[in-house]
Amino acid sequence: MTKQEYIQQMPKIDLHCHLDGSLPVSTIRKLANNANIPIPDSETEFMNLITVSQECTDLTEYLSRFHLPIACLQSAENLFTASHDLLGEVSKENVVYLEVRFAPFLSVNENLSLDGVIESVLQGLESGRRKFGVEYGVILCALRNHPHKTNVQLVSAAVKYGERRVVALDLAGNEKTFATQEHQTLFQEAVTAGIMFTIHAGEAAGPSSVWDAVALGAKRIGHGIAMKDDPDLVSFCRDNNIGIELCPTSNLQTKATSNWESYPYPLFMTGGLPITINTDNRTVSKTTLTREFLQLDTQYDLDTKDLETLFKNAVDQSFTSDSQKRRLHGALDKFKQQTL
Repeated sequence: MTKQEYIQQMPKIDLHCHLDGSLPVSTIRKLANNANIPIPDSETEFMNLITVSQECTDLTEYLSRFHLPIACLQSAENLFTASHDLLGEVSKENVVYLEVRFAPFLSVNENLSLDGVIESVLQGLESGRRKFGVEYGVILCALRNHPHKTNVQLVSAAVKYGERRVVALDLAGNEKTFATQEHQTLFQEAVTAGIMFTIHAGEAAGPSSVWDAVALGAKRIGHGIAMKDDPDLVSFCRDNNIGIELCPTSNLQTKATSNWESYPYPLFMTGGLPITINTDNRTVSKTTLTREFLQLDTQYDLDTKDLETLFKNAVDQSFTSDSQKRRLHGALDKFKQQTL
């Protein structure tokens, strides 16, 4: 078996995957039709609405590709279909566990309550799990530009739906304008409620944003690219087993890093950080988890041990149950036996 075949066939885990940025293209067409949202007849124009190229200039341009998908996620039916279809898509590349994150309040409207949004996503994912065999966890995203009285409702929602695979909270949005520290009270309440959380940090702002996130109690950091400029921060996250959710294609497109030469994968890997490799937004970035690993292999010549380490990191850093983690570790063991 070649290394490329090994990467294609190995079980995979994606811990940083946004629902709205990862809707299959065919699903977006279906959802837009359901919602009576016009889309361009031209395939090129349509794809330009929902994807970026490597010539993407910055995070602002990147985020503009979410307008259409979010507009499509404004009904219970569409949220169900989107969630169900996402698991079908990831199953094609042997993803055995997916932590899908989304911002519920972006879909709350006069016809759809917060509970209605979350219920629809959970029902769609559960339907997808039964059909495609992909296990999942759900991360509810608070948004940096939303007030505390809005975001704090996600803490009680995470408690309410904890037994239905809502596993954590996240903080996403404009990192430069809305500092992590502004949401201290939110995460104090999450800690009190026993809710785990990851925080987007070190993507569009510097190391101080990551320091603020870990000070609040984040067990994982979304992206964390800016950590490469602060050796003390790298050491702190290593010593405290704080997971770093790398999303290589996305990181290059948003200009969190300028090129592969400056990408911190080798620094973080050799420094002993528990890094994971993820897609971020499969559709917006035109990527898959297989593609992410193949790109890393092209750049850094990964060996089987590297791939196993990244898989095991993902299992250990996931927010799922210990019993689920044992099953996931077993999936890799079974694959290795089959490839001997």
